[in-house]
Parts: sequence; C-alpha cells; structure tokens
Amino acid sequence: VSTAANTFTLGACTWTTKQVGDDDTNPFPSFLSKNISNLFFYKNRLGFLSEGSIILSEAGEYFNFFRTTVRSLLDSDPIDVDVASTKVTKLKSAVGFQENLILFGERGQFVLKGGDLLTPKTVSVTPITNYETDTSTTPLELGSYIYFPFSRGSYSGIREFAVNSNTDTFDSVEITSHVPMYIPSGIFDVAGSTSENVICLVSNNATGDNNN
Repeated sequence: VSTAANTFTLGACTWTTKQVGDDDTNPFPSFLSKNISNLFFYKNRLGFLSEGSIILSEAGEYFNFFRTTVRSLLDSDPIDVDVASTKVTKLKSAVGFQENLILFGERGQFVLKGGDLLTPKTVSVTPITNYETDTSTTPLELGSYIYFPFSRGSYSGIREFAVNSNTDTFDSVEITSHVPMYIPSGIFDVAGSTSENVICLVSNNATGDNNN
C-alpha cells in the first residue's frame, strides 16, 4: 500500500468475513480446501485458480468472497465455477484477452465468458482448444495474440493463440516449427515487445548463446 511519496507498506490482506447465511446458503470459496495455482485480476474482480475451479471476488470488493445477501443473487456477488470437462483439468494460468478470460491447463485451453456484465448468472466456462502447454510460466499477451510455450522433448516450442473476430473461434499455430531444436526446455519466463517485434524466453537449461 502506498502511504506517502516513495513509501510503501507490506502486510496481510484484511479479508471480509461472512455476514449472512450459513455454510449451505453462503459457502466458503472452494479454494479454501484446495491448492491455489495462480491469481489474476479480471473485470474489477480478484480471481484465483484452484485445481479445476475459477473463483472471483465480489465486484469492486477484492477481499470479499461471500454473498452480501442470501435472499437474492446479485450481479456483483462472488463467482465460483468449475470447468466442465470429461478430462482431469488443473488450471495453471489466466489471461484477459479481447473481452474474454482465457484459461490454460496442461492439456487444454478454456474460455470464461459473461457477456457485457460478468455476473454469477451469466458466467460460463467452455473448452476451446486442446494444445499441450508448458505451465511453468504464464502465457504472454502481446498485441492481438497470446503466446505460450510447450515442451518438445529436451526442447521447447512456441504457439501463437488468436481468436477469429468474425466467427468467434479460437485457434493456435506453432511459430517455431522452422527451429524445432533451437529453444531449450525449462522455459520459466516469457517477455516481448510489439515495437521491436521480438519475444524473449528465459530457460533453466539455456547454455552459451541460447539464453534467449
């Protein structure tokens, strides 16, 4: 928290406690008994990924994960949804992308949608593609694309993820197929620049000139 010019304080968050209902009508967020794999910020809500669940705070109240009334479901209420898939899914990262939230797991990608106003009534999670992903790093949102690495034995490759605005379909193409044995495995960070048209990768296994 910024308290003065060039002065910040670091401390634990003050979480809002349950004010109404009980464990049936106003349950605790599902990440309470699970491992949290990532956190993000989307449409004025603080979000957590926990195994196959997406949990979002109350709109505008980032540290409240309880409903403020149990008599009716408000548009601003917290959101707690699971991925609907026949496969075992553990979500690892989330990227806001062209009005959608793209969710990445080890073996698939999903999209969270909610219309113009994201609410518990309108939210939905849909599988879109099934590309393998190296989840050790968060995918890179750059320009109108998302870039994410994948493992190829002792090497890595990069895919370019995009959405067709006319058909609202998602697809991904590999942009490193011409250099299949150039990028080492163990990618743990990705950065890029649209002005320089460059993507930089940092690997645990890089040696010599193959650091980027």
